Amino acid sequence: MYIYGAPVLLVLGAVGNILSFIVLQSHFFRSKPCGFLLSALAVVDTGALYTSLLSEWLWFQFNVRIINISVIGCKVLFFCAYVCSMSSSWTLALVTVDRVLFVVYPLQAKIFWTKPRAILIWSGMVMALMCINIPVLVKNNLTSYHHTNQTLCSSDYKIQKWIGLLFFAILPLCIVVPCNAIIIHKLYVSHKQWQDNPAGAGSGHQQATSTMVMLVTVSLVFVITIVPHVVIDLRGFKIFSL
Repeated sequence: MYIYGAPVLLVLGAVGNILSFIVLQSHFFRSKPCGFLLSALAVVDTGALYTSLLSEWLWFQFNVRIINISVIGCKVLFFCAYVCSMSSSWTLALVTVDRVLFVVYPLQAKIFWTKPRAILIWSGMVMALMCINIPVLVKNNLTSYHHTNQTLCSSDYKIQKWIGLLFFAILPLCIVVPCNAIIIHKLYVSHKQWQDNPAGAGSGHQQATSTMVMLVTVSLVFVITIVPHVVIDLRGFKIFSL
């Protein structure tokens, strides 16, 4: 199932992210900080797919382990997989914070939370994640095992696994979960107000509500899919599939 399912996920994931990126370049999204963050999410999600899942599929299907071919592959592919996966989680967390700002402080957010600031914060976040994962570039290396006549990519930097767990899952969850609770509460209140005065809600309100529901759904899917990773990793397994 994995052998045939992985290519489907790779193709559908790439096509879906490309289409999302194209849609997000429309006038409605292009000037908004949320539009930039969702575009960035599409990019890093695709990067996470092709640095982690593709490597795993090639191993299962063709017995080709890219990370074992060269020192560069061992270091750089692991590094990119960690950075892309963490960036995906944190970009989604920023999208959730973006929506909370516009729901709770709509007037102030329009003034202070601008696209240039979103770009600056996201860029700083990615640079910080790259710095956090520098030990992967330093410690990862090819190790020869003479008794099996194999050369495998390995790392003796054991704490990196827990850093990965913290920054890939736990900290983003601590942001996404409470922010989504706030958004869901505001959506409920807004829906009640719309029921009491349906004539007062225009198409702009409905469009904003639809966008909010979509983003909450994406965030909830993230929570549902990431919690098992946290549980499994806490029991001693690797969080990333490389």
